[in-house]
Amino acid sequence: MVLFAELQFNLEEENILDELLMSGKQLKILNSKMNYILQFLVDIGCMNSVSIVEVKYLLKSQESRPKIFIENVDKRHEERMATQSINFDHEISKLFHVAKEHHELFMKQVSDMKASLEL
Repeated sequence: MVLFAELQFNLEEENILDELLMSGKQLKILNSKMNYILQFLVDIGCMNSVSIVEVKYLLKSQESRPKIFIENVDKRHEERMATQSINFDHEISKLFHVAKEHHELFMKQVSDMKASLEL
């Protein structure tokens, strides 16, 4: 029995158009239909290289979909981390300035206290 999933191809070989991408459920339906068609063609002896090339192209278009999705997730994650880093640096800077002001006020109070004790 020939299975649609057994066809081999190179992921890097060809760019796939976005309109060829489909959901996982649609891909499962396509896989089952293609397996049926492939088996039918093998059974009647009509399997030829054109149909194999077409099937490989369809499979390749769907196999590149997870790779593209993962790349987009990675990009969004990097952008989110960069934004969080900027926000974190800003908050640290604000806290540093507040701590500096409190330290200056404390040192002023200490020097005032020393001056009043010396008198």
